[in-house]
Amino acid sequence: MMCAEGPNAPDVGSPERYPGRQILNDCQWETVQRALQLSGRELDIVKCLFDDQTELGVAHELDISPHTVHTHLERLYRKLGVGSRTGALLRVFGVCLDGQPRAMT
Repeated sequence: MMCAEGPNAPDVGSPERYPGRQILNDCQWETVQRALQLSGRELDIVKCLFDDQTELGVAHELDISPHTVHTHLERLYRKLGVGSRTGALLRVFGVCLDGQPRAMT
């Protein structure tokens, strides 16, 4: 998570603050959400993974407890059939390649 503060800090919604999630456009994020059947909160969590945020960083951004983030991640990994952040990111990229969820082998 980027922690820059002060007069030169990026705006809250700016690409500089969230560089990872900017890899995909809004249409691609909608496709990911639909194809993987993600809730809005699950999509928020995935976007934070793209930004390489820690559980504490995700908790701060989404205004929830770190324990809740941990629980969301465990359930998200199970839903996606992966065991790590890297696996989750690969699943998302797989959807972007052909619009369909890909099985992890």
